Amino acid sequence: MKKLIQFGLTISFLLFFLLVSLYEGSELLQNPFEWGSSTPITNLFHKEITDSEQLSSLDFFFYALKFKPTYPILVMLTAIYLIFLVGRQLVKHNNLRFRYFSILFSTLLLIIGVFSLGSTTAGAQLAAKVLLVTSMLTFGIIALQIFLPNKTNRIVRNLL
Repeated sequence: MKKLIQFGLTISFLLFFLLVSLYEGSELLQNPFEWGSSTPITNLFHKEITDSEQLSSLDFFFYALKFKPTYPILVMLTAIYLIFLVGRQLVKHNNLRFRYFSILFSTLLLIIGVFSLGSTTAGAQLAAKVLLVTSMLTFGIIALQIFLPNKTNRIVRNLL
């Protein structure tokens, strides 16, 4: 029952933060000067964006991430937590497998964070730093699980 409540609340927060992010990013519709640089998804499918109808909804998220990063960062953190919840359920409390899963996922976060550090906007740089800090915290928790297995396993079990 506890896990079901965690999944339900996490998904609810994720959807709320995502909707707010998309709403904030919809300002892109009124800013055609940003269509060339703030629309990575649409640019994959169209060489030139001539109409706001061509814009992808995901581009609203990227626009909000660049200029109003609060809710997109909350989306990222909530999604990361949800991925860890799902990963924990998939390995059925096998600590060794969960450690491997955590190491792989944290490495992925680290790589994305490092490559995103070169962004030109403050919002994207903040998101990259959040990814880096999150991956470092996860690596720290994994190290604690290795060196203090009984105490941290109880704490992680209660969190996830």
